[in-house]
Amino acid sequence: MINRDINLFLDAAPWYADAPELRGPRSILVVEGDADLREVLVFSLEWLGYFVRAARNGWEALSMLYAGSRPALILLDMDVAVVDGPRFIRMHDADLDIRHIPIVTMSGTVAAADVPTVAKPFRLGELLEAIAPFVGSLHLAEKLN
Repeated sequence: MINRDINLFLDAAPWYADAPELRGPRSILVVEGDADLREVLVFSLEWLGYFVRAARNGWEALSMLYAGSRPALILLDMDVAVVDGPRFIRMHDADLDIRHIPIVTMSGTVAAADVPTVAKPFRLGELLEAIAPFVGSLHLAEKLN
């Protein structure tokens, strides 16, 4: 079942083949369905010095990972479309190549078991505290709370 899903994702997302891979100790894959919040997250995290790529839904995120991106962290909206947060986590955990990548979830309604979760709405400082164990902390984070 997982292999069939992987092939479906890759076949449906050939547009990603030429995009640069996401790697490195300060790299974050943001998976957020709300365009405005996704843009704010990417801008803020990049401004703070992180290397960030974004996906509009779980399908895009899995396509990026299956194509070779290996971020230091996945920041996942649990209410994201196409492949929702719980299914994304199940597929992530079942894949030997990507299951080592930590996940921090964001949600206003659903919390994932055994995964750090930031409750929406959140302040940037709260988000930075949650991701710091995985991608390093920044002195600026203390000033944002």
